[in-house]
Amino acid sequence: MILAEAIFDGLYLLALGICAVLLLRGGPAGPAWKKTPTSREKPSAAWDPAKAGRSAAGVLPAAAGLTLLLTAAVHLLPRLLRAVPGLEPRYWLGLGDLAAAVGLTVWCLLLYYIWERVFRTDVRDRLVFWMVWGFAVLRLLLCALPGNGWFRGGGSPLWTTLRSLPLAGLTGALVLLYRMTRSLNRRLRPVWLLQLLGFVCLLPAVPGGVGFAVPLMAGHALCQLGTGICLIRFQKNR
Repeated sequence: MILAEAIFDGLYLLALGICAVLLLRGGPAGPAWKKTPTSREKPSAAWDPAKAGRSAAGVLPAAAGLTLLLTAAVHLLPRLLRAVPGLEPRYWLGLGDLAAAVGLTVWCLLLYYIWERVFRTDVRDRLVFWMVWGFAVLRLLLCALPGNGWFRGGGSPLWTTLRSLPLAGLTGALVLLYRMTRSLNRRLRPVWLLQLLGFVCLLPAVPGGVGFAVPLMAGHALCQLGTGICLIRFQKNR
């Protein structure tokens, strides 16, 4: 089982590396994005939601791709080393779990800002902003508390559940936002579903883990990779 997990982790890291390179190549150096007009603005006749371009927001998908790659590298490389007989990098495993918790929060924030730049409307903008940041800050604060036991072999299921509650709120906000605007850009249309499925795949880890938790964690990883592919397709739609 450990060998199979190591093979999957290696292939996943390779795929994320390719994804990050493609996002960087199509990022800040590329043509500018156009922001979706708000309801207060009169859209120009040439504006097409399916061709929302790239401006200052062009750095966001590249940053998201790098965040996903670096988070996965810190999280998965110790697990690759675990496949080596006699090697148990416990400290690095804990560091990887911490990096995964923080990196997933940053990834969600970047997805929010991509939505905000591309699909922004005047529907309670500030409320959405404070809601997203409130969940993110609460999760980061919970991750920083000593009860998590990152470097002591893991904390109790209670702490896992507590960390998951603000993540549920943050993911729920992303799901609602991307679903609300899914008809405006077909290349970003699957993002809401991928984020929803990705969070569902994390649920078995909340009560302390079950027998099929590892395959579901792989499902979560593939959902995040799928979101990265959506961003690549969006960048290429000039």
